[in-house]
Amino acid sequence: MNPIEKFQSLLANIAHDLSLPFLTLNDNQTCHFMNENGVNHFIEVNETSGMFYLFADMGFLPEENQSEILSLLLEENNPSNGNMGINFFIDSTSQSIFLYYCCPISFLDELTLANIIDNFLIITTNRAEQLDQARSAKVLDDMPATNNVHLNTARKPNSETLSVTSMRKLQC
Repeated sequence: MNPIEKFQSLLANIAHDLSLPFLTLNDNQTCHFMNENGVNHFIEVNETSGMFYLFADMGFLPEENQSEILSLLLEENNPSNGNMGINFFIDSTSQSIFLYYCCPISFLDELTLANIIDNFLIITTNRAEQLDQARSAKVLDDMPATNNVHLNTARKPNSETLSVTSMRKLQC
């Protein structure tokens, strides 16, 4: 079984178990969905590298207080903050902020993939709340750099919604 077939099979089992029919790869080996907080998520599989990627569109880098927000993003990329390998990056062309995670497909089984997606959704929700606070407060001095913190920027409303709580059904 090639990496794409393996990933499709694992994802199909999760989608079936959770009654999430939209959780499937399209012809481009990608999947797009929106979580309950309106954050767009993308899954992409690369057969050549044997890797799968999770991305979350966290909105745009605002012109105001850019240096403070960039500082927050860099701090949140620090592995000691419990990010589990999930990191921010900025698309310099669009000034869009993304969270991403990648993993070898050969490493995956159904439970591992379900937990990776669930953890990604939890961290995405927390990071979106942190960014919202940073954007609205325009002051980061009092903001703790923790995982305890919805993004009000433009979203593409044409995708399905995935519930974090529904993903938790597969956790041990």
